[in-house]
Parts: sequence; C-alpha cells; structure tokens
Amino acid sequence: MIILFDIGGTRMRIAGTRDGKEFSDPIINLTPQNFDEATALFEKVAGEVAGSEKIDQIIGGMTGIFNQDHSELLSSPHLPHWTGKPLKYSLEKFSGAKVTLKNDSTMVGLGEAVYGAGRGSGILVYITVSTGVGGARFINNQIEHSKLGFEPGHQIMNIQTKTDKFALFNFGQRTNLDRMNLVTLEDLISGSALEKKLGRAPKEITDSKVWDECAYVLAIGLHNTFLHWSPDRLVLGGAMFNEQRISVEKVKEYLAKIARVPQEIPEIKKAELKDSGGLYGSMALYNQLLSK
Repeated sequence: MIILFDIGGTRMRIAGTRDGKEFSDPIINLTPQNFDEATALFEKVAGEVAGSEKIDQIIGGMTGIFNQDHSELLSSPHLPHWTGKPLKYSLEKFSGAKVTLKNDSTMVGLGEAVYGAGRGSGILVYITVSTGVGGARFINNQIEHSKLGFEPGHQIMNIQTKTDKFALFNFGQRTNLDRMNLVTLEDLISGSALEKKLGRAPKEITDSKVWDECAYVLAIGLHNTFLHWSPDRLVLGGAMFNEQRISVEKVKEYLAKIARVPQEIPEIKKAELKDSGGLYGSMALYNQLLSK
C-alpha cells in the first residue's frame, strides 16, 4: 500500500493507492498545530487506510519550506510548531517505509499538470490562494529543480509608485526595509490575512469590493511571476477561488490592463481537481519515481 497525503494549514487529507492509477476516498481531519499530536493522528489514519496491508511508501506534500534533503520544515507560517521537527524520521519510524516529502502547493500543481487543467502544457505555473499563497513551476510534467522550493506568495508587494519620492535618495532611511514592515502577496490576499484584517472567515465575506481588490492585487503578483518564470500556461487554484470569491476572469481583466507586454500573458485556467489536487500530485510523483 502506498500512503498519499496532503497537509495544509487547515486540513490534512490521507488516502491510499495500490496501483498508482486511483486512490481511496481520503480521510480528512483538521491539521493539529501540535507536532506530536499530528504525527500520532497521521499514524492512526494511515493504519486505517492500509488496513492489514504493509505500507511500502509514504508520499505527500505539506505547507511550508523544507530543508535541502526534505526531512524537516525550515519555516511554516501556518504550522509554526512543526518547524525543525523530525517529520520524515517520525513517519519512517512508525511505518518502516520510504518517505518522500514535498511542499503542498508543488504537489497540487503536479496533480494539475498530470491530471488536471495543466495537461498538455510544456511550461506550467500553478498558483494557489488558500490559507496561504503558494505555487511552483513544472517543465513537461516534472517539478522544476530548485534549492529550497518555490514561494511566490512571499514576493514583496509594497512598492512605491512613480509619483512617490524615490526611496533610493532617502539617505539614512532604512526602517521601511525591516522585514516586519515588508508586505508580501500572502499578507494581502490569503485566507488567513483576510480573516485577520476583517475579523471574518473568507466564506463569510460577501462584499464584492473585497474580492475585486484581491483579484487586482493577485494580478500584480502574477505579472511578476510571468516575468520570472515565463510559462505557457497558468493554473489558479485554492479555496479563495471557490464560490463567489476571487474571480479568475477578473484576474485576467486586470492582467490585461497592467501587463507591460500584453501578448506575453499566458493561457490562464482554473484548477480542476479541487480538494484532491495534492493527492493526485502525490500519486503522479509515485509513478514518476517508479519509472526511474
């Protein structure tokens, strides 16, 4: 049995596959903030999924930035008590299986590349807006090589306009460069950021002006991403695109207005795999590792 998982800042999903072609209905739980509680829950659910079968591999993604050997989290804003903990070792210890860990957005993107809205794309960028903001780039359905992964949600967004006094000549003024004062894309449009600012969960926000502003801010972030990664297709996913929240069409509209080189805007599609994207990505990675 191969255990597949997707651990986000809010929920964790665990499923199993025997043949790498389909997976069982996922078991979904709220993600514990306490690391020991989380690993105990993971062990319990993985045992339920495997039943009497031996666990051969565990593959999945979770929110945060991993160290170079992908054994533990260096940083995870939404699961701060997991950082520096022996995640890979803990999963290996209870299962005796080979464990492969990746960033959760990367795994969802891989799922979309192989099974979803990214099918047939040579250079794909996936961006998710949910509890946080993440994403990754894929070349011919393969995760692009990187040192510590991809974090487009952490790009700095508080940049002056041309009419502002040029900061370069504010000699001696450096307080605005303190990292605590720098505003990222995630700080502006993620679900956790909106809840902090407005005091309501995103699903309770019905003001169309809020979602229009989010579409505009996201368009600016995506413009930066296009210039850096030059994809031929972009897939947008995550809970913040569900129901009447951020409109993909509005994002396209704003991109067309702000793009310096409009003809370079890639094809933009909404993610197709919904909440199962990370599990599909884990299954895709299993098959890719199997073929090597």
